Amino acid sequence: MHKSAIAQQVFLIVFMFLSACGSNPDVRVDEVNNKIVSYDETIHINNCGGKADSEQTASRSFATNIEGGIEVGVQQIVEGSISAKYSQYRNVSKSQRLIAPPATNMEFILRWSEDVHAGNVTVNGAIGTYEVRVPVSVEQISSQDFGCTGNVQVQPPSLAGSTEVPTRENPTQIAPPSATPIPLPTSIPDTVPGTILELGQMWYQGNKAIRVNNIQISSSDFVFLELDIKNIGAQIITFQLSPENFVVTNNRGQRGSVYFGWVQSPLTLQPGESYSIGGSAPWIRVQELSVSDISVSELIISISFSNITNAQWRSPIYH
Repeated sequence: MHKSAIAQQVFLIVFMFLSACGSNPDVRVDEVNNKIVSYDETIHINNCGGKADSEQTASRSFATNIEGGIEVGVQQIVEGSISAKYSQYRNVSKSQRLIAPPATNMEFILRWSEDVHAGNVTVNGAIGTYEVRVPVSVEQISSQDFGCTGNVQVQPPSLAGSTEVPTRENPTQIAPPSATPIPLPTSIPDTVPGTILELGQMWYQGNKAIRVNNIQISSSDFVFLELDIKNIGAQIITFQLSPENFVVTNNRGQRGSVYFGWVQSPLTLQPGESYSIGGSAPWIRVQELSVSDISVSELIISISFSNITNAQWRSPIYH
């Protein structure tokens, strides 16, 4: 009798599982936009009272967001479908370690770059929107110590070895302690000429910063560049962009032909404003490089425009 009851319970569990599987909703995920976005994050670490380094780690990981008329009961199934579509990114994460020495009040500015995929998700006729954010890179672009002026304790001077004892008639003059000066922010130094960066690293020169984030290789042997240009100066800037500003060669010495699609030129950027190229539009396409040839192991991307001179990135090619 006991064995029969157990068998009935097992049958009921299997039946419920099969029923649930049969009622899974029909989920369709359609991407409509893909772009690289960059933003800055400010982090404070007050270690004025510390006697050892204070450490903090900032991190970003693969994340999804769903909005619209999707029922709450199927949210997990929808998230699973979206994660499956972008399964190659699910374990991607980026982090930056920040350290504030003892007796400092530090401010750090981090620059994050993320690959954002956006689109529509349809569940049994109901339509919503989704966004997938994949961290691409993070870099510390500045740090400064604001000082611990309010926490400094001034010790009275020692009189040991002094031949003059302070009295009411002959007081010893003690200069008031001077406040710790607050350092002024320093500008970002130019990248050393001749440096070859890896994808995702930023090139700084003059009042501009440029970064090649990634490349995409199509089945037709076309190479598409994904990059960001940012105004890091205090004034509005305007400059021209053309295919002649980009030189892409492979390790065999072949130089590709560069083509533009919907790239804005002249380009005007406000202070702190960025312009991204890649994804559907605007785009930069390079061809005639034979990247599918097994002897091609890397590309060198060189960019020169305005006051940017021969900024270079290395991109390995895997076969």
